[in-house]
Amino acid sequence: MAIEWKTYKLGRDAVTKLGDGLHGTPIYDTKGGYFFINGSNLVERKIVIDSKTKRVNEKEFDKYKKDLSERTILLGINGTIGNVAIYNNEKCILGKSAAYFNINEYFDKNFIFYLFISDHFQNYIKNNATGTTIKNVGLGLLRDYEFSAPPLPTQKAIAHILGTLDDKIELLRQMNETLEAMARAIFQSWFVDFDPVRKKADGLPTGLPKEIEDLFPSEFEDSELGEIPKGWKVGKLGDVASIRKEAITPMKKPEEIFKHYSLPSYDEGKNAKLESGNTILSNKYLVRINDILLSKLNPRIKRIWFIKEDILNSICSTEFLVFTSKIKTQHSFLFSLLNEDSFYEKIEGLVNGTSGSHQRVKSEDVLNLNILIPNIHLSQTYENLASPLFKKQNENLLEIQTLSSFRDILLPKLISGELELSDDSISKILESAK
Repeated sequence: MAIEWKTYKLGRDAVTKLGDGLHGTPIYDTKGGYFFINGSNLVERKIVIDSKTKRVNEKEFDKYKKDLSERTILLGINGTIGNVAIYNNEKCILGKSAAYFNINEYFDKNFIFYLFISDHFQNYIKNNATGTTIKNVGLGLLRDYEFSAPPLPTQKAIAHILGTLDDKIELLRQMNETLEAMARAIFQSWFVDFDPVRKKADGLPTGLPKEIEDLFPSEFEDSELGEIPKGWKVGKLGDVASIRKEAITPMKKPEEIFKHYSLPSYDEGKNAKLESGNTILSNKYLVRINDILLSKLNPRIKRIWFIKEDILNSICSTEFLVFTSKIKTQHSFLFSLLNEDSFYEKIEGLVNGTSGSHQRVKSEDVLNLNILIPNIHLSQTYENLASPLFKKQNENLLEIQTLSSFRDILLPKLISGELELSDDSISKILESAK
């Protein structure tokens, strides 16, 4: 027996309360225990809170708090339109660019979440947004949104199918964060904080295998960079890395397929796109396996991409600097050096250009930055430890992209009722997510 889908209005039928945040600025408090959240904080189902998120104290929280609950969904409605997150009891107040929806008991919260990230809803709000420079979605427009939905048990089943894929994606993302944190921790300890050298100098155990411990000196010496491990050298980034500018015009090969590493694809989860040459209008740089792409445009937004796939016709935006290691067995060491926070801050300090959105760094300036060069056996030891971590990270990233594609194919078909829950293809996709 076919399941009946009915048409509803969001504001009238699905929510108990719909509103937006503060139209103004609260009094910030760097020591406050509550956060000021806007649409830009809503990322991948979650409220993202980091060191740049503004804080407020309890008094401001009590003054501006909204009636948020376990049945609340948040939506970006001003500037960052369409970002969606599920509220998870975060201690926060909302800015005007975040709307909140308290879903009633007749609808599954997760079903409505997937409805919100569907093309049908996203196109509705973006096509009807007002404003020229900064787009805005009115609350009335949201209340009037019409959608179809099945009975509650079917809503829950649909949300479960999509949620199974998202849970696997989130698990892989967390694994990748752990892998990168492991590599960063080793690099920080060995080449920034010099922990093994300090412990040897103090006569303390390093906790490292003897063959690795013996690669570290037991004393320091003065240098232009300050105190450094004895025997290590001060050099330039250009001593260990080069920047390749091998240009190609894809339009001259209109029928060929290119793997395109662009700034937008980086921002979309490092998901390089396959595109035909006739759709790529500007010149690009050729990319090879183990290249490291670093955005020279607006370096305040950190974009650094370690290429671990050997695919013919790989190209990238000319807004990337294409680094390659001069020591052909030490690509992971170079990536970790470029990715290290204090070194990246030096790159940020090289920007030129007056516009905040179009600041760039010059390749020659980056290559001229001072670096500390350890003995080659030690950097190779780090490479041997870090390389498998980055390899596994890339494998996980490819699986994330595959699962995301499955989810994106399923979502509109399930959320519209086009695909029946009994369809065998769903079982096969879910099997791959286990």
